[in-house]
Amino acid sequence: MFTCISFAIGKTGLSSELLATNQQINAVIPNQDHDGEYLYYVLTLMANRIKRLAGLQATPILNKTAFENIKLAVPSLPEQRKIARILGAWDRALVQLDGLIKAKQSRFQGLLQRLLKGQVRFPEFQGQPWHAVQLGDVTRESRRRNNGQLGEEALYGVNKFKGMIPNQDRVQSDDISRYKFVQPKAFAYNPMRLNIGSIARLEEDQPVLVSPDYIVFECIPGELDSDYFNHFRQGYEWNKFVERAGSGSVRVRIYYRHLKRLKLRIPPIKEQQKIALVLNAARAELEILQQKRNALAMQKKGLMQRLLTGQIRVKPDEQDYTPVNPSNSV
Repeated sequence: MFTCISFAIGKTGLSSELLATNQQINAVIPNQDHDGEYLYYVLTLMANRIKRLAGLQATPILNKTAFENIKLAVPSLPEQRKIARILGAWDRALVQLDGLIKAKQSRFQGLLQRLLKGQVRFPEFQGQPWHAVQLGDVTRESRRRNNGQLGEEALYGVNKFKGMIPNQDRVQSDDISRYKFVQPKAFAYNPMRLNIGSIARLEEDQPVLVSPDYIVFECIPGELDSDYFNHFRQGYEWNKFVERAGSGSVRVRIYYRHLKRLKLRIPPIKEQQKIALVLNAARAELEILQQKRNALAMQKKGLMQRLLTGQIRVKPDEQDYTPVNPSNSV
């Protein structure tokens, strides 16, 4: 079988078909004593080392001579093929899990839109009207300052991907009395970064502090459920509003006075809570799958390191190592 490894700095692809590439990508065609899939995994493992060899120039280049002089310690061809089959099983499991996660994400987004627009109603709430409100009617801004109540260990920041997390940066001033108080289940964001999605809800059980430049607001009990709104801000209406809100300057600033104008239709508080429970369960299922995916990727990384460096040797006639079916427990 024809096997070709396409290789750019730090990136490797494998093909069993004839292909054409641009001049920045080299083709590595293994000879009869070497397995193409095995070499693909070796080059993938060596990506950082190869990047260093390419230098620090704006466009890293590894010339043909330098690439050919890279020395590899390789086992026999049968063992190469065995290792490639083992690692291929992990790759197939990751592809399967990625497909499952993508399908669940699509299902979650569909469910989110239908529930938040009232296209799907629970039987016990049929006939109960939804009300048109502005966000300022059902939330309130909090400007409470620290005033010496909490120390630097309570300093948090907002990360677009990780939510509200402990602040890793050093405080520029010893005086943190002006830092803002955030109560559990309240929301905080940097007014200059809301337009790129940097907003989070405090999931901790204890209050924390955020920068005095942040905006902090909370849902009014009995009017807007915090879990419900946490899902609402992931939907189309929220994103559309945030895109057009702000002061109109080059660096958009979206303060609470802008945010409170957001118009939305909300169901009665009991229905909000029921919707939030359903969406929380669906999101928890997604998080479990993502954790499984991360664990599987770490397993593969560790296995690659041991198999491709000879720390673990395999016999061609031994049963293959195979990952656990990732969808069994979900």
